[in-house]
Amino acid sequence: MAAEAELAVHLVARDRVLAERLKLYLSRRPGFRLTVSENVFPRISCDVLVLPASDLSVDDHALFAGPRIAYGSARDLRASFLAGCSDYLREPWEPEELVCRITRVLRQRREARDAAWGEVVLRDMKIVAAAGEVSLSYPESLLMEVLLRNPGRVVPRAVLSYALWGRQVRPGSRALDMHVSALRRKLVSLIPEIRITACRGVGYRLGAGSSSQTTAVP
Repeated sequence: MAAEAELAVHLVARDRVLAERLKLYLSRRPGFRLTVSENVFPRISCDVLVLPASDLSVDDHALFAGPRIAYGSARDLRASFLAGCSDYLREPWEPEELVCRITRVLRQRREARDAAWGEVVLRDMKIVAAAGEVSLSYPESLLMEVLLRNPGRVVPRAVLSYALWGRQVRPGSRALDMHVSALRRKLVSLIPEIRITACRGVGYRLGAGSSSQTTAVP
């Protein structure tokens, strides 16, 4: 992340009026550097990505793994959080609201402590171990933090859902399972002896091997 003296914000906007309004507003606020594009490009060098809800995808973590703030209509709010956005601006919104949300999201990330269990450490959205490290998407890092703080215990689906979206997902949704599966693949590729196992209909457990000794998290 850039130093606090210059916070890099990248805005994806096809509305030139919106882009100019934000440029003008942030130019009057010290500590912000704004870049603008009409499309999301790989390897964006910024602290926060702000983009339309229509451009937010569960597959775009390879493009940008940091906090993403989506904006759009109320009808896109649910889908945006399911796709892993850190926050959402519901139209109409003002530049002041965006600055407040950026500040809040980054403060939460700075204040987050490392989570660890044995040789496995979660640090700066990466799993770090003796064998190396692997980068995680923002939703994956949230899931890993909860699991690391409850090793050997089955963490209920509701707890994991609230960690990701601040609410439970609708019945039948596979969004949580999709994120867990991606996290499981990355974890196994780095530390094969550490597994995330599913307790059907209940939740997920982080543990060594395939041990069935589990305790549910209340």
